[in-house]
Amino acid sequence: MKFIVPDNCDNSPKAQLLITFNEAFTKNDISAILDVVEDDIQWTLVGDKEIKGKEAFEKELKIMVDFSMNSMEIFNVITHGKAAAVNGLIIGADDKVYEFCDIYTFKSAGANKIKEIRSFIILKK
Repeated sequence: MKFIVPDNCDNSPKAQLLITFNEAFTKNDISAILDVVEDDIQWTLVGDKEIKGKEAFEKELKIMVDFSMNSMEIFNVITHGKAAAVNGLIIGADDKVYEFCDIYTFKSAGANKIKEIRSFIILKK
């Protein structure tokens, strides 16, 4: 499993947190993911479903454990105040290629827990 990040992504604590968060997804490290989300987390998989609350979020993560990846490459990590975005490319174990963009909202500009995620995922042909 390859995890690739750009060289300039370690310049802020929030950017580093999001890199670590995404790396935890590649490793199916559910406890590391849950450590950085609020109890009232809301995760919108645009065009698919909405998950509300940490318990439902954990349940969804456990369903996703069956999805394995060959690689994830992060193109950009952008943070400003309580908002952040990460975009990149995932290659699944089945060699399908997905582009993604996740928009994150933190409780406040100084907070280090994620309150909301809006995920845009597109299967490339």
